[in-house]
Amino acid sequence: CVVDEMDFSGMELDEALRKFQAHVRVQGEAQKVERLIEAFSQRYCMCNPDVVQQFHNPDTIFILAFAVVLLNTDMYSPNIKPQRKMGLDDFIRNLRGVDDGADIPREMVAGIYERIQQRELRSNEDHVTYVSRVEQSILGLKTV
Repeated sequence: CVVDEMDFSGMELDEALRKFQAHVRVQGEAQKVERLIEAFSQRYCMCNPDVVQQFHNPDTIFILAFAVVLLNTDMYSPNIKPQRKMGLDDFIRNLRGVDDGADIPREMVAGIYERIQQRELRSNEDHVTYVSRVEQSILGLKTV
């Protein structure tokens, strides 16, 4: 599996997700996204045992990673009106008690929120899309 080759050592969770999404498109049906986030979370835990020890339950990494994907979708979806988008306090409230009843440290959650706000999590373009854009730019056509 591709994820077993990735090294997330010493990375913040959201930065590791960025690296993961550069190789794997985390989109589609909920079951697919859940399986991908689960594989990512397991690998992240293996690479960062010191981070995992901060939590009461290692599943907290999975919950937090999934929450980051949902935050990213909420923040950057044009279908969600600006006044309905999740704010920092909403994100913190949504994660309250997820670590076997305990809260994830506020500074960790706030840091993740701010980094996602500064830069969207995005998958790299697939090869076909990239070739199509290059071809269209050479021919002087507008990209779709």
